[in-house]
Amino acid sequence: MSQSLILNELKSCVLYDGKMREIFIESKILEMIYKSFGAPNSCSLMQTDKKYALRAREILLQDIQNPPSIRRLAHMCGTNEFKLKAVFKEYFNTTIHAMLTNERLNAAKKLLQNGDINVGEAAKLVGYKNLSHFGKIFKAKFNTLPTRIRE
Repeated sequence: MSQSLILNELKSCVLYDGKMREIFIESKILEMIYKSFGAPNSCSLMQTDKKYALRAREILLQDIQNPPSIRRLAHMCGTNEFKLKAVFKEYFNTTIHAMLTNERLNAAKKLLQNGDINVGEAAKLVGYKNLSHFGKIFKAKFNTLPTRIRE
């Protein structure tokens, strides 16, 4: 599809003369080569890479209160930090830290909605030691204070 668009654009090279025409044609040829061979696609993750991402998520969700460092997580998954972060981001479309934060906040919200515990206990149960930080990011995500959830 994109190759045919580039070919149609090449037809318009008659608008240019001399050196500009050469540069235009060369740029369109390079663009076609890139789109044909060099462009990443959604299927670029190999099966082993998907396993790294899924395993990392599984490990993180086992103990969201005390997750391993990214270095330790990569070791547990059998890869390096750089590869794990890249694969995780591509597979889940989010970073490891953002996914963990999201899961923690959702778990805290559920705990607060049950009404059995206070905000400090909920924050601690999902791994936050600083209550004001917890309140700030909770409000940013849910647009309400955690104390309002209990009400």
